Amino acid sequence: MAILKWYGKDTIINHHKKIPFKLLKENKSRSIGNTENLIIEGDNLEALKSLLPHYQNKIKCIYIDPPYNTGNEKWVYNDNVSSPQIQKWLGDVVGEDDLSRHDKWLCMMYPRLKLLEQLLNDDNGLIFISIDDNEYDSLKKIMDEIFGEENFVNTISVKMSEPTGVKMTHVAQRLPKLKEYVLFYKKSFVKIEPPMIPKEEWDDEYNRVMYGISREEIEKIKTILNKEDATTTDILLADKICSKIRLESLDVLFEEEKVASIVDKTKIKYKNAWRIIQIVSTPGGARRIADEKIKTTKSNFFIIETAQKKKYLIKGDYNQKSKLPRIKILFADDYLTVNAGDFWQDIKTTGLDNEGGVDFKNGKKPLKLIKRILQMATTKNDIILDSFAGSGTTGEAVLELNKEDGQNRKFILIELEPNICKTKTSKRIENAIAAQGENITGTGFQYAVLDKELLNADGKINPDCTFNELASYIYFSETKRILDVKKINKTLLDTCNDTEYHLIFNKSGKNNLDRKFLTALDQSKDKIIYADKCTLDDSTLEKHKIIFKQIPYEVKEF
Repeated sequence: MAILKWYGKDTIINHHKKIPFKLLKENKSRSIGNTENLIIEGDNLEALKSLLPHYQNKIKCIYIDPPYNTGNEKWVYNDNVSSPQIQKWLGDVVGEDDLSRHDKWLCMMYPRLKLLEQLLNDDNGLIFISIDDNEYDSLKKIMDEIFGEENFVNTISVKMSEPTGVKMTHVAQRLPKLKEYVLFYKKSFVKIEPPMIPKEEWDDEYNRVMYGISREEIEKIKTILNKEDATTTDILLADKICSKIRLESLDVLFEEEKVASIVDKTKIKYKNAWRIIQIVSTPGGARRIADEKIKTTKSNFFIIETAQKKKYLIKGDYNQKSKLPRIKILFADDYLTVNAGDFWQDIKTTGLDNEGGVDFKNGKKPLKLIKRILQMATTKNDIILDSFAGSGTTGEAVLELNKEDGQNRKFILIELEPNICKTKTSKRIENAIAAQGENITGTGFQYAVLDKELLNADGKINPDCTFNELASYIYFSETKRILDVKKINKTLLDTCNDTEYHLIFNKSGKNNLDRKFLTALDQSKDKIIYADKCTLDDSTLEKHKIIFKQIPYEVKEF
């Protein structure tokens, strides 16, 4: 694997570890409902650090749409890096003629990707990143470095538009830009749901209609056909249902529906795709089984099973003298979609200015794109993170999918610009909630801002810090595990690797580790105890298997 080098890398390679930990403070006036959905206003590097004690290894899917670094964004990389020289260099507005803008972009992206990697679930986490030609190559290399070259899944090409309009102005100098990319990585082996898209045209071979049978009965037949361990009873049941089938041409269906135009006929075909079929030939082995079964059945439709446990629905009144008769039935609704593969040409990224009810002219991603990604990568109670939230498309996609399939996915959106976060990101989610109604699962959100640092410059605890916030921070800094605050038992936070972790912290009282406190301890276990003061001597601490750590001086950063 080739390791990418750039100016400033040595300074920022561990910068994510030096970011001060800030508390998240809810703005209740902007929050809606009581859900686990979260919108954070503030710098995404700081916000990602603040999420670690609560979400490390819990995020199922990450989608981000970072700046493409075209030179036209007019952004400034303003992270507080340690080197004054690098800090000054990064403090300039990045323009198209800035020959070092690629280095600056990498300095911005690398620490954020390091934190995202920690948040992503180790077992089934997936990350998707939109990008174009300006930084594709650089992004691919640092993703290989951070997530592992072996965890690269695909580069998805997304068709943006047609070769028309202003993009054709300089066609003599370069080919028009018609596509962007989505880089797709995993954390470990994971099975994805392939993206299926509608076929552009109806296959005219599907031209016969089943009558005498309900949709539920057809679904029952399909279930048995797809059942690996189907019993004789299953086959007999399917055969019984099949005996009711009669076939008619599409013309009969059109006459019933009283349609004549091509457009109306197409609509009817798609509406009835569950019972529209075609009949095809099948291999010799299946044919021989059908020839045998037709001798003992009176029905023109029945199920056969091959030696390989494959099952087919057969039209039994075929010409037995034919060498290759059409006998196997295929249902139209099973063949109305195709795998989109890695070239998504049915999604256009233009004309989206007002999608979601918010005006966002630069870089808005289509709802269809994000929904497809989430359909591939998420289900049930999965958490989705977008740390470059912009117009809030990812949040709306989560809500729409939950409405469609009844699941309870949650989103975390982070947006740097306060005005955008208030008037675009959260506004779009409000619009989506209003459109869906109040009874849809998980439609609300908490609106949070980055508050003061938990540990200030003098090393003191933020006076607004709660017990649970400090407990979560300390437990994570010690164990790199997430603390379940609901299971805290007085001072006992939790036990990890046979060591108990305690916190004595009450802003209104004395926080001392003393002999009175010893009476409540399990004497058999090792203990790490955080408190303001310890009145016990070293021999007593050793006897009771206690390591004392003083607040705030020994509260360590991570």
